[in-house]
Amino acid sequence: MHPHPLHAVTRRSNPGAPDSLRSLALVLVVSAGITAHAASAPIIQSIVTHGTEVVIATQIPAGYRHAALEGVGDVQQPFQEALVAAGTTGAPGTATFRIPNLGGARFLRIRLGAETSVPPATYPAEGHFSIEYTAGSGPLTTEERISHTLSRLTYGPTSEDVQTVQSSGVAAFIEQQLNPASIDESNNAELRTREAALFTTLQPSEDTLWIRPGDPWRYFKGTQAPPVNWRNLDFNDTAWPQGPSGFGYGDDDDATELADMRRADGNPGYLAVFLRHTFALSSPSDFDAILLRVDYDDGFVAYLNGTEIARANVTGNPPAFNAPASASREAGSPEEFDLSANRSLLRTGDNVLAIEMRNVNLTSSDASLIPTFLGRKWLPIPPQVRIRDVEALQQLVHVRGTLARRQLQVVLAEFWENHFTTDFDKVADYLYDLRDSNARRAMSVDQAAAEAAQVEYEEYQFFHDNAFGNFGDLLLYSATSPSQLIYLDNVLNVKGAANENYSREIFELFGFGVDNRYTQEDIEQLARCFTGWTVRKVSPDQKQPYPASSRTPPTGPNVQFQDTPLIDLGPGWKYVKGTQEPTPAPGGGGPTTAWTE
Repeated sequence: MHPHPLHAVTRRSNPGAPDSLRSLALVLVVSAGITAHAASAPIIQSIVTHGTEVVIATQIPAGYRHAALEGVGDVQQPFQEALVAAGTTGAPGTATFRIPNLGGARFLRIRLGAETSVPPATYPAEGHFSIEYTAGSGPLTTEERISHTLSRLTYGPTSEDVQTVQSSGVAAFIEQQLNPASIDESNNAELRTREAALFTTLQPSEDTLWIRPGDPWRYFKGTQAPPVNWRNLDFNDTAWPQGPSGFGYGDDDDATELADMRRADGNPGYLAVFLRHTFALSSPSDFDAILLRVDYDDGFVAYLNGTEIARANVTGNPPAFNAPASASREAGSPEEFDLSANRSLLRTGDNVLAIEMRNVNLTSSDASLIPTFLGRKWLPIPPQVRIRDVEALQQLVHVRGTLARRQLQVVLAEFWENHFTTDFDKVADYLYDLRDSNARRAMSVDQAAAEAAQVEYEEYQFFHDNAFGNFGDLLLYSATSPSQLIYLDNVLNVKGAANENYSREIFELFGFGVDNRYTQEDIEQLARCFTGWTVRKVSPDQKQPYPASSRTPPTGPNVQFQDTPLIDLGPGWKYVKGTQEPTPAPGGGGPTTAWTE
């Protein structure tokens, strides 16, 4: 297109102007690059001097892709090469040109063009041109349309995405992303491989704990070497003191405190403790796996019926009684050892697990040993695929964002996960604090973290699979998700003491927005509706898919017991009134012992 002349504006010097401008007459002639913009002329906002340069501020309309400042000394001369030229985005804005003040009369012209190519200029754009864009935008180039589309619908433009949009067009790409089922990911081998590495397969099982945390052990302090046969089944340990595990000092997990183990205040201390626990088995062959779970600080060696089965951070065979652990380790995360290969060591009847506990040095601030020994039976349930841990879940989001072709689905999954926000740490802490029917912790800290990661993954996966689904389904799933029930305290919401935390967030965050069409009474009534919504653990084969998981969840008792009365109601008791001491047993004996025998 030929440049189209628009109009001319003449500015004359004024008596109050600086000396450098009194002899400088400026005539502005404006030309545009396309006829369609003939009604949109640039406007000169100011012309001032700063030292030895002249600064011209110009308002540029939308639709132009370059701007040039041209100048001549005689208006009758043709304009030659531009003084300053630079590209623009097509959006409206205020452009600033800076040129040296050469003195004398000079005629200037600003030329705007729709072409993206920038004409040559005397002075470089850097340092001589700047622009501040204002609200609104001009037409985008094809490349810009592609970039804007991908930046908004994906995790960021890739070369493959750009090629897809270039070949199909922006509208077709958006339509495809809105219908993710139309995108075939079956040949996306890298995505499948990277995803698979973030999961693990577990076989559901039933554990029988032969030795539990807190069970009594016989122990021998390592101030000297124990008897040579101390680890054997036939060793008589009745002379050893007895105490519950854990053993150690210096932290909060020591049921049997061994404060004298540390060297301090003239106490010599000792590095090892030798422990034994005898247990009985009726049918060792009934179990598919044998596991030793040990929480320790700093090292140990374990023996089953006299044969070593596991060790950590201890050297020597056998280790000297006064040898330290070879490395330090802090307790808090039990380590599990699969001893299935040692199944033949188990016997029908009595067995003994012997463990020597080791500290890294005599002045260590703490020591700890809490063993658990168990048999495991595989349940007739298909193996379960689970996320490895919370770090794997975080990686999964980015793997999909980087490699998946269903980009908008991945973006929306994270959007919904953020909208119905939860917190992994709070879920893990709650699960770790749960107690079983014996008032013991129901799971270790590691298992609590694994379970929390799994429920967080299941919630994220639902949002991913239903990213384009019904909002009511998303809200209902979130309401019955263990992550949400724990995070917003609905597990504490019981009849007679309603907790409003979750109901308030439904109104303020998830559903309506702050102070939008609801009252405090609405919050209180909704909290009452949610009383009793809590969490429980079920066997994997009993877990219901959505919507049954939300509409018909299990409501029966978590644990069922079958009692066999040893002494039933009814007659059969003999008694004596406590007006005097009970009658002693015939042949002597204390009055308080004979009547109880």
